[in-house]
Amino acid sequence: MPEPVGVDPATLSTLADRVEQAATELLAAAIPGVEGLPGSVLGGLQGPSRAAADVRRLGTAVQAWVLAARHAADELGAADRGTADRLRPR
Repeated sequence: MPEPVGVDPATLSTLADRVEQAATELLAAAIPGVEGLPGSVLGGLQGPSRAAADVRRLGTAVQAWVLAARHAADELGAADRGTADRLRPR
Protein backbone atom coordinates (compact mmCIF):
# COMPACT_ATOMS: atom_id res chain seq x y z
CA MET A 1 0.00 0.00 0.00
CA PRO A 2 1.46 3.42 -0.91
CA GLU A 3 2.64 5.72 1.82
CA PRO A 4 0.86 9.07 2.27
CA VAL A 5 2.78 12.01 0.89
CA GLY A 6 2.63 15.56 2.22
CA VAL A 7 2.96 18.44 -0.22
CA ASP A 8 3.35 22.05 0.79
CA PRO A 9 1.52 24.17 -1.82
CA ALA A 10 3.84 27.16 -1.25
CA THR A 11 6.94 25.03 -1.82
CA LEU A 12 5.39 23.50 -4.95
CA SER A 13 4.65 27.00 -6.27
CA THR A 14 8.27 28.05 -5.62
CA LEU A 15 9.51 24.95 -7.43
CA ALA A 16 7.19 25.70 -10.37
CA ASP A 17 8.66 29.22 -10.60
CA ARG A 18 12.19 27.83 -10.75
CA VAL A 19 11.27 25.18 -13.31
CA GLU A 20 9.51 27.83 -15.42
CA GLN A 21 12.76 29.77 -15.57
CA ALA A 22 14.51 26.63 -16.85
CA ALA A 23 11.80 26.17 -19.50
CA THR A 24 12.24 29.77 -20.63
CA GLU A 25 15.98 29.24 -20.95
CA LEU A 26 15.45 26.02 -22.91
CA LEU A 27 13.11 27.73 -25.34
CA ALA A 28 15.57 30.59 -25.79
CA ALA A 29 18.56 28.30 -26.40
CA ALA A 30 20.11 28.80 -29.80
CA ILE A 31 21.70 25.78 -31.44
CA PRO A 32 23.73 26.96 -34.40
CA GLY A 33 23.89 25.01 -37.62
CA VAL A 34 27.09 23.72 -39.13
CA GLU A 35 28.34 25.70 -42.07
CA GLY A 36 30.30 23.45 -44.38
CA LEU A 37 32.39 24.35 -47.33
CA PRO A 38 30.51 24.33 -50.65
CA GLY A 39 30.08 20.71 -51.69
CA SER A 40 31.05 19.46 -48.24
CA VAL A 41 29.13 16.66 -46.54
CA LEU A 42 28.66 18.97 -43.54
CA GLY A 43 26.46 21.28 -45.60
CA GLY A 44 23.49 18.89 -45.37
CA LEU A 45 23.98 17.92 -41.72
CA GLN A 46 20.57 17.69 -39.99
CA GLY A 47 21.84 17.15 -36.42
CA PRO A 48 21.69 20.78 -35.25
CA SER A 49 18.14 21.33 -36.53
CA ARG A 50 17.00 18.06 -34.94
CA ALA A 51 18.64 19.01 -31.66
CA ALA A 52 16.99 22.44 -31.76
CA ALA A 53 13.58 20.81 -32.37
CA ASP A 54 14.17 18.40 -29.47
CA VAL A 55 15.11 21.26 -27.15
CA ARG A 56 11.95 23.18 -28.17
CA ARG A 57 9.82 20.08 -27.50
CA LEU A 58 11.48 19.66 -24.11
CA GLY A 59 10.91 23.33 -23.25
CA THR A 60 7.25 23.01 -24.22
CA ALA A 61 6.87 19.85 -22.11
CA VAL A 62 8.48 21.57 -19.14
CA GLN A 63 6.09 24.51 -19.53
CA ALA A 64 3.18 22.05 -19.49
CA TRP A 65 4.57 20.55 -16.25
CA VAL A 66 4.76 24.04 -14.74
CA LEU A 67 1.10 24.69 -15.56
CA ALA A 68 0.09 21.34 -14.04
CA ALA A 69 2.20 21.96 -10.93
CA ARG A 70 0.70 25.43 -10.43
CA HIS A 71 -2.81 24.02 -10.84
CA ALA A 72 -2.01 21.28 -8.32
CA ALA A 73 -0.58 23.82 -5.86
CA ASP A 74 -3.72 25.96 -6.19
CA GLU A 75 -6.00 22.96 -5.65
CA LEU A 76 -3.97 21.65 -2.71
CA GLY A 77 -3.97 25.11 -1.12
CA ALA A 78 -7.73 25.37 -1.54
CA ALA A 79 -8.21 21.92 -0.01
CA ASP A 80 -5.96 22.84 2.93
CA ARG A 81 -7.89 26.04 3.53
CA GLY A 82 -11.21 24.21 3.36
CA THR A 83 -10.05 21.61 5.84
CA ALA A 84 -8.65 24.26 8.18
CA ASP A 85 -11.97 26.13 8.08
CA ARG A 86 -13.87 22.97 9.03
CA LEU A 87 -11.51 22.17 11.90
CA ARG A 88 -11.60 25.61 13.55
CA PRO A 89 -13.22 25.64 16.97
CA ARG A 90 -16.65 27.22 17.00
